[in-house]
Amino acid sequence: MTTQIVNARIDAQLKKEVDYILSKIGLTSAEAIRLYYTQIKNKKGIPFSLTLNEEPNEDVKEAMKRVDAYIGGKDKNRLQSFSSVQDMMNTILTEADE
Repeated sequence: MTTQIVNARIDAQLKKEVDYILSKIGLTSAEAIRLYYTQIKNKKGIPFSLTLNEEPNEDVKEAMKRVDAYIGGKDKNRLQSFSSVQDMMNTILTEADE
């Protein structure tokens, strides 16, 4: 069997954390990659689900509630529209100086 080299750029912190986990289960990075490739071949695709999470998580739901309360609540008159980013920045800077 001939072999080929696979090069991939990985975030340094991610690699460090994953290498630690792999070492605890007795695998090297190369062995883990070989296992991953073998599973892709066997499954004829990525061996785990790649889906969008259609349902917002609890943090997002809470943030959405706060926005809804802000828009519909006592502060709704403070909402402003701007014709440009520059207009918005001028307003923000003016208010910051007050």
